[in-house]
Amino acid sequence: MRIPLFQVDAFASRRFAGNPAAVMPLEAWLPDDMLQAIAAENNLSETAFFVRSGNGRYDLRWFTPATEVPLCGHATLASVLALGAWGTLPAGDATTFCTRSGPLQVGLLTSSAGSDGDPAPLAWIELPRLPLTPRQPTEDLLALLHERI
Repeated sequence: MRIPLFQVDAFASRRFAGNPAAVMPLEAWLPDDMLQAIAAENNLSETAFFVRSGNGRYDLRWFTPATEVPLCGHATLASVLALGAWGTLPAGDATTFCTRSGPLQVGLLTSSAGSDGDPAPLAWIELPRLPLTPRQPTEDLLALLHERI
């Protein structure tokens, strides 16, 4: 089986900088243990896997070398850039990644010049807003704060 692999440096305008993530577009989902083994073999902080789900949307999942995670911003941006490099998402277009954390709107902006003079695509993401839940401080936290003051 052959699967395309993109290693993308998110948050960078030049090579070998930023936050690397592996991105692997799939035709269909592989078993979870295989996805986990691939992520362990890639040995990056995250490996993102996505499958086209129809209507211009993609299902997206993220794995560290040890476990699946519910949300990963830099690997999501890396996935957008991989879609652009793959020719699936033209600059100026947007799509939706369906994730276990909910839908994420993403897109590619018109390219700008990178540090090497080559076009550097810019990706964007709308992250979910999670409600804040006020909590009372624990006795341990209060004691620690009193020690520091």
